[in-house]
Amino acid sequence: MWYAMDRRTLRKRALAAMAFRPPPVARDDVFNTLACCQKEHYRVPPLPNAAPGNPVLVFNCSLAASEFFSSKKAGKPVSQVEPALYPNVKVERDEQGRLLEQWVLHVVTLKRKHLVIAMHVKTRFVMAFLDIKKNDFDGFRRRFTEQWLLEMNYMAEYIGIFQHFDYQPRADLFGQLHQQVHLCKGSDRSVSGHINLFNDTLQYHGRDFVEEAKDDPSVLHEWFNQGLVKTGPKEEYGTPRETMFMHWWNQYSPVGEADCSEALREVLGHIRRARARGDL
Repeated sequence: MWYAMDRRTLRKRALAAMAFRPPPVARDDVFNTLACCQKEHYRVPPLPNAAPGNPVLVFNCSLAASEFFSSKKAGKPVSQVEPALYPNVKVERDEQGRLLEQWVLHVVTLKRKHLVIAMHVKTRFVMAFLDIKKNDFDGFRRRFTEQWLLEMNYMAEYIGIFQHFDYQPRADLFGQLHQQVHLCKGSDRSVSGHINLFNDTLQYHGRDFVEEAKDDPSVLHEWFNQGLVKTGPKEEYGTPRETMFMHWWNQYSPVGEADCSEALREVLGHIRRARARGDL
C-alpha cells in the first residue's frame, strides 16, 4: 500500500516539479557552522591520478543494461560487462579500503528512444540519459561524469555556497579521481524498486519533456531527486539531491578528514524552513 501511495503522490507532483526549478538562494548567516567546520580542517591534498586509494566507480548493470552494452561480432555476443565484482551492490569499501561509488544501471525506452537510468545505491540520486548509442560505454561515461558534476554545481549555486568556498578544487579533484571504472553485472531489490518507481512516473508524465531534455537532461530526473526517499528500514527519509550533495561535498572536498555532513544538513534545513515561511 505504501508503494502505491508513494507512486500516486509522485505522479500528482511530477509535472509541477519537472517544470519548476527554484532560484539560487544565498544567505550569509546560515554558513557560520559550515565555515567553522571547514576552516578548522582546511588543507589541500595533492590530486593524484588513479592512485590506489582513490574512489572506484562501479556500474552494476541490470539484464537490460547488460544487453545494451553488448554487441555481436561474427554472430557471437561480445559484452563489455564483467561478472559481479562484489557480493552485493551495497559494499562501500573494497579489500584495499577504497571507496566504491556504487551505481545501478537500467535501460528502458521513452518515446522509442533508449533511456539509460543510473541510480546511486547509497543516496538514491538518479540521472537519466537519452540518445546514448548502443554499446557506447565511453560516450555514456563521459556524459555521466559531466552531468554529475553539473548537478552538484547547480546544488552548490542553489544554496549559495560559491560565495564562501572555492568550488574549483572540488571539481578538479572529482575529475582526476574517477580514473578507475568497472562495468559489471549486479542489482539490488531496493534500488530496483526505486528505479521502477522512477521509470513508471517518467513514462506517465515525462514523455512531453523529451525534446526539452536535449538541452537540459536534468528535466527528466530532477523531480525525483527533490522528493523524499527512504533507502532502508532503519534510515530516515531524505531528498536524494541533498544527500548526494553532502556525500559529494565531503568526498571530493580539499578538507581532508573533516566531515561536514551535519553542518551542511543544518544549512539546508535552514534554507528549507526559510523558504516555507516565505522569507526566500
